[in-house]
Amino acid sequence: MMVSAALLLILGSFHQVLPESHSLTTLSTLINGRTPFPEFNILLLVNDVPVEKYDSTVQKIVPLTPWSSSDTVEDVKSKEVFVLHNKKSMQRTMGYMMELHRHSGGVQVCQMLCSCRLDNGSLTQLYLLDGYNGEEVNSYDALKQKQNTSIQGLMWNEERLEI
Repeated sequence: MMVSAALLLILGSFHQVLPESHSLTTLSTLINGRTPFPEFNILLLVNDVPVEKYDSTVQKIVPLTPWSSSDTVEDVKSKEVFVLHNKKSMQRTMGYMMELHRHSGGVQVCQMLCSCRLDNGSLTQLYLLDGYNGEEVNSYDALKQKQNTSIQGLMWNEERLEI
């Protein structure tokens, strides 16, 4: 499962003592249309603290804390793969939703939240959420393998998880 593997890999790359329970969350936004904002961005939070960001304007991952800048070459490459995978998945969602709603102009916004939680070294939460134009359109609890969507094209399945 590409998404969970990438999240765990990113979480494992931080070289700081973390509490027994901690979380990793990515908030991604893809914008279609003309705005002053980057077309695509990701914010990475550890324990609800922003630690890194990516935006399509600078096209690189920027550390927001001193301890998040000590990545190895492998860590950087893994994060770049995650960024590309995330953007591709969101572009697919955006295209599908724009076609479904017959949106051809204006500004459309697609968002994705991925969150995992480790308690005493065990994965206790892995949650994915898709939004389109401010509305939740799909949620997926990967541990319970429970999905909540009425839009067939947004179902999280093996094909979509491996994009």
